[in-house]
Order: sequence, then C-alpha cells, then structure tokens
Amino acid sequence: MRSCLPAFARILLFLPGLSLGVPFLVSIVTENSLSAIISLAGTAFLIEYGAVVFGIARGIGFLPTIVVTSSVALAVILTSFELFDLLTGRFGRVEQFLERVKRGRVTGFISHYGMWGLLPGIFVGGFYICPAVSWIFSWKRSFSVTLMMAGYVVSAVAVYIVTTGILTVVF
Repeated sequence: MRSCLPAFARILLFLPGLSLGVPFLVSIVTENSLSAIISLAGTAFLIEYGAVVFGIARGIGFLPTIVVTSSVALAVILTSFELFDLLTGRFGRVEQFLERVKRGRVTGFISHYGMWGLLPGIFVGGFYICPAVSWIFSWKRSFSVTLMMAGYVVSAVAVYIVTTGILTVVF
C-alpha cells in the first residue's frame, strides 16, 4: 500500500487540482460566476470538447471556456496514466496483456501514424481513450500528452468557431 502513496498523491494533485483549481482561478480572474465555471468543468468531464457549447450558452467567454475545458482534459489524461501505472503493478493480467501487445504486430491506423495519430485521435477517441492507447504502446508520455492536448485545444476551438462563427472569435 505504501508503494501506491506517491501515485495517489499525484492523482489528488492532477484530478482535483487541475479540474477544480484552475476553474476556480479562472472564475476569480475573469469575474465569471463560480457556479457557471464549475458546471462548465463538470460538463467537460461528460462531453469533453462538446462542453464548449455549454460555455457559450452560459455566456462564458472564449478564453475562459477553452482554459477550463482544457484543464479538465489535462487532469483526466494525467490521472489516466497514473491509474494505468497502478494497475500494471497490481494485476498480473494487465502485465500479460501488455506483453502480448509488445510481441504482436500492430496494423492499420496505429502502425501508419504511431504516436502522431494521437493528434487527430483525440477528435474521435477523446481524452478517455487516447491516454490508454498511448500507455498500452508505451509511447513517450510527455510527447503523447502534448499531442493529445494540442488535438484537444484545436477541437475545442473548432467547436467554438463553428458554434459562434469566426467573427465572434476574431473581433
């Protein structure tokens, strides 16, 4: 159990720290209602970048909406990696599965694009699936997180632009 304490500490830092701490700060800095910002963060847990539409409906501006939803995405991605690492050490079947993946031949999208597939993959798989794919294939964590977050921010901005129109974002 003691060997799990550092991972639990990081999970507590990532999940509530990023998904509640950043929205709290955004609420203070932008003078938006704390309840509106926290509900935006909660919505991001459920519908990922689709929560941007909720932010628009609540009258939250472009930058606060993107920052809050992105902080939730980062919290989920980092927490996922920590949970996966915990599972590996505790369950033999997980380790056996990973060994089979490493021995097996990867075909299709993953073999063609590799880690770079995370960038567009976040559009389809979201921030719940892509960290698992990255972890299973043992891709470099920092670069994987960067690619996933870049894909997430691009998708969130695209949803904002499509919903409000480009003129609202630019002017």
